Amino acid sequence: MAGRLHLAVLVNEELQLKKLVRRFVKNGLKDNRLNVLIVSRDEEPKYMGFLKGIRMESGDIEILLHEELYSDTSIGSSFKPILNGLVSVKKLARKRRKSGLQIIGTIVGNLYQHKRYSDCFKVEKHWQELIPRFDMPIVALCPYKSVVPPELRMRLVECHDGIISLQHNGKEKSTFEFLSGKLGKEKPKSEILKLLDR
Repeated sequence: MAGRLHLAVLVNEELQLKKLVRRFVKNGLKDNRLNVLIVSRDEEPKYMGFLKGIRMESGDIEILLHEELYSDTSIGSSFKPILNGLVSVKKLARKRRKSGLQIIGTIVGNLYQHKRYSDCFKVEKHWQELIPRFDMPIVALCPYKSVVPPELRMRLVECHDGIISLQHNGKEKSTFEFLSGKLGKEKPKSEILKLLDR
């Protein structure tokens, strides 16, 4: 997996999300990264359920709850609580001799779903600026469960290395489409395909 990567995934089916989360976490384990779930209290059981059966040590995963990160302010109103959480998990990762952070974060997808577009894109922009210069490699995945219209997809493009659409077509198979992003030579499309086992 690439050392530093920020991806948005548009997914409209729970099974697709489960498969993606499992692959992403397995890649993190394989690359000796600390897996970090930044999820809401309501989402925690679902995401932990997605990971059932994956062999992990207790130090292979950390959970940061939205409600705890943003205990003093509205969720998504600032990037500072996320940054504080990242500094904490970075210290844990170093102590556990991990090579980086493998992060799944649902704050932005939830903000988007609640039509808080300004906060959503503000947080995404902070992620995009932080990942290349953070003092530990980060691969971050931002699931979006809502339909994102073309006029808002361009805003997603501006703040991600890649945007992937996994859309269930009503049959057994789902379609994969690599929509766009800022992938350059140092972040080839093949890195994205590896993430998805394509």
